[in-house]
Amino acid sequence: MKKKMFIVGVFLFTGISFLSGCGDKKAELLDKPLSRQEFQVGTYVSIKIYDKDKEKALDKVFTLVQDLEEKIEVNEEGVSEVDLINENSGVAPVKVSKEVFDLISEAKEYAEQTRGMYEPAIGAITSLWHIGFSDAKKPENEEITPLLDKLSYQDIELDDTDMSVFLKKKGMKLDLGGIGKAFIAEKVMTSLKNDGVTTAILDFGGHVFVIGENPKTEDGKWIVSMQDPSKETSTGQDNSQTSVGKLSGGSGDYITTSMYERYLVIGDKVYSHLMDPATGYPYDNDLLAVMISGEDYVRDDALSNALYDMGLEKGLAYANEQGDIKALFITNDKKVYLTDNLKENFTLNKKSEFQLGK
Repeated sequence: MKKKMFIVGVFLFTGISFLSGCGDKKAELLDKPLSRQEFQVGTYVSIKIYDKDKEKALDKVFTLVQDLEEKIEVNEEGVSEVDLINENSGVAPVKVSKEVFDLISEAKEYAEQTRGMYEPAIGAITSLWHIGFSDAKKPENEEITPLLDKLSYQDIELDDTDMSVFLKKKGMKLDLGGIGKAFIAEKVMTSLKNDGVTTAILDFGGHVFVIGENPKTEDGKWIVSMQDPSKETSTGQDNSQTSVGKLSGGSGDYITTSMYERYLVIGDKVYSHLMDPATGYPYDNDLLAVMISGEDYVRDDALSNALYDMGLEKGLAYANEQGDIKALFITNDKKVYLTDNLKENFTLNKKSEFQLGK
């Protein structure tokens, strides 16, 4: 008998948690930040602002998240702009807002750069498996095979004259979950900066985005705790007992892709939500998770997916060859591998089950 196990969204798994650090707080910032958490975009969104008198700025960005969610999220009601694009695949182009057009343009760009290892046109398969929802299932081969020619970013047609998007093949579907949260986070942080916020943390269901310096450390660095991907943790809590190690970093993004964000268990087999467009099945490689640290939110979100899909050997080599990608890989055999430009910033938790790979 099939046994299902699922997590809706990624809010039960916090890939990263911020530790308070030590040292004097900056005089112009709040000792206790203005903080709010709401359930949006299928996960818990937590925002902390250290600047004074920014209640209106906080209200504004939660409204912004809701507005953007309504435009880009694929949902059962079928009312978002992305839903309309999917419904008209193989039929007609769909005019969209500038936000949605820009997001899909970026998605296609990163798909091209990674040669499809990040694939925004994977929606026909992800909706078939539906991992992360109560009706998740392992489809039969007969259901998967007809969809394999509908999973390519090369069949996404963009017209910037009338801001329209067309999926060339009937049955194609976009799934922008791989970069959607980072795209929204980018808009949120821009809004906060425009409203005079200098120091803030946005935790987007385990994807963490930071502006400014840490007011509780002397050097202004943030101490980032990378969590064991297989352990359930809680957003906004001290999860040091499940920490793989600590990363010291500045403002920017800390984005994790993990097979345990959403998954399906059948017997002894765990199926990740991360799908291979070549087979129509979840990727089955040597990785538990990949974390990217950078400053280009959407690019880094796409890269975290792509590097996971590549597997350890190819992913680590690709990141090191690019030179500007800071990545951490966690393997199934409890080892941690780092790109050359990140090694000096990471400290392994010696009390954990993990070891540094060579």
